[in-house]
Amino acid sequence: MKKLLLAALAGLPLLVSAQTFKQLATDGTGDDHSFGLDATEVSYTLSTNSDSLYVKITHNAPRGGDFGFALALDTNLNPNDGNAINQTNIFAQPNTSMKSDILLYGYQNGTFPTVYTEAYGPSGSPIVINFELDTADAFFSIFRIPLADLGGKVDFNLIGFTGSFDISASGPSDAIPNSTFSQIRESHIGMNEHKLSVGIYPNPASDFFQMEQTGNVKIYNRLGALVKSMEVVARKPIDCSDLAAGLYHVKFNDHTSAGKLIIQ
Repeated sequence: MKKLLLAALAGLPLLVSAQTFKQLATDGTGDDHSFGLDATEVSYTLSTNSDSLYVKITHNAPRGGDFGFALALDTNLNPNDGNAINQTNIFAQPNTSMKSDILLYGYQNGTFPTVYTEAYGPSGSPIVINFELDTADAFFSIFRIPLADLGGKVDFNLIGFTGSFDISASGPSDAIPNSTFSQIRESHIGMNEHKLSVGIYPNPASDFFQMEQTGNVKIYNRLGALVKSMEVVARKPIDCSDLAAGLYHVKFNDHTSAGKLIIQ
């Protein structure tokens, strides 16, 4: 059992698992750990408003009741400072190419369904980061980390790990990538990843709806005519009682498509 429990989280919305992830590194199956959590891919995406990073670690066999995942992040782009993760349990080609200044753990004992998390800084001391681990799918898990806790920009190196429940005590059982760290750079991120859709709810709506972000909203009817334009505040009701029933197209901040709005 871990000595430190910083947070107990129920997991992220299932919608996260359906997002499009960009591949960072892959590894073959069956060449690292035999118990089943042999990591095969690490990938990432950004949140709709680019304030959070999602990192997905995929493995070749379904996860059992006890599991552990770790994510080592080098946010100052100096892979030689910080702390190296304990890798005594890795069977083949342990990744020693990068030290981290942020180390995240997510783990669960099969007896208790809650996912627990821990975070450590460059000195190896515990730190508080409001990250989460989505374990809705048996073949992968997804870390969500606020970009503000990673220095506020998308420029860092990372390594993903799988292991047992006591991953932080005994070390993980697999690392991906095996030989060197993965890189995420601002210059690598395409425009589509910066212009993801913005949440609208409830949808269908009748008298009001809300947006997940603050900004300018333009609503167009099915003929492409602008019928409503306004400045909105995140999660504040927006009056739409003047709109006739039907399907509308919503644009956010003039360039980001927020999708469709149904008025009933």
